[in-house]
Amino acid sequence: MSLFFKLPAVALALAGLVLMPGCKADQLNLGTRARRNPEQSIVIADQAKQRPRVQLRVCNAYGKSAPLELLHRPGHHHGDSMKISSLTAKDGSLAYKGCREWNVDLRRGDSLEFLQDSAHLGSFSVSAVPQLDTLLLLVVHRRKSSARPAFASHVFAKAKSAQVAVLDMYQGLSRGKLAIQEDKPQDDSQSKKPLSVLSEELSYDSVVALDGGKYICKLVGGEKPKQLAMTAKAGESYVAMRVGDDKDEEIVVFPMSSCNGYSICWGSLLLAVAVVMGF
Repeated sequence: MSLFFKLPAVALALAGLVLMPGCKADQLNLGTRARRNPEQSIVIADQAKQRPRVQLRVCNAYGKSAPLELLHRPGHHHGDSMKISSLTAKDGSLAYKGCREWNVDLRRGDSLEFLQDSAHLGSFSVSAVPQLDTLLLLVVHRRKSSARPAFASHVFAKAKSAQVAVLDMYQGLSRGKLAIQEDKPQDDSQSKKPLSVLSEELSYDSVVALDGGKYICKLVGGEKPKQLAMTAKAGESYVAMRVGDDKDEEIVVFPMSSCNGYSICWGSLLLAVAVVMGF
């Protein structure tokens, strides 16, 4: 099928990629391919002349409550570890179903702290960073059993194809699935553009590769049929999520159009510990 090449979750794990939306905010490991040291699994040169660039993409799937503030707390590998920066200060708090990106000098020992109504909600602590330029996707969502936050994360890097990380952040009884379908005219002479018959269901907790072009991302089998237009461009990275609760079932696709030059990174390394505090 020429629409896209689908990568099953098992294959992803073997390839050195971990995509863990069900993280219980205890410990999170991303990536496994690296030179192994018998005493230390990852060797990071903190004093490298040119540090890798980390593009941070954060999505809020926590719920319809108040928007979230995001702080970057530098660790001891920074010259000034006491300087805390508010990433959301310039453009305002991150609303529910919103995604935003920042260039962040992430280093070992740093933490990303989430606040709601000025109260501490949870933290994502970094124990090591990739040695290549990467895009880190971080999705904060609600645990199914409590109001405590959990984190889903994924590491992206430059690649030729467009790729989509598919996540399920929905909490409810609906068994809706995401599917993607080409938005392609069957006849160039026609004024209308009917959808192509090429369609594929997307498995949650997986990554798919797409040819460049226009697509329709659809929610099928849910409470109400919904769809969003999506333009995939070569070398871009995307996230497609099912969010909501009970009968409020929705789709989030980000970015809706081109905004960066990253896609999935097979060999990147990032170890992190997601710590929830204040509960």
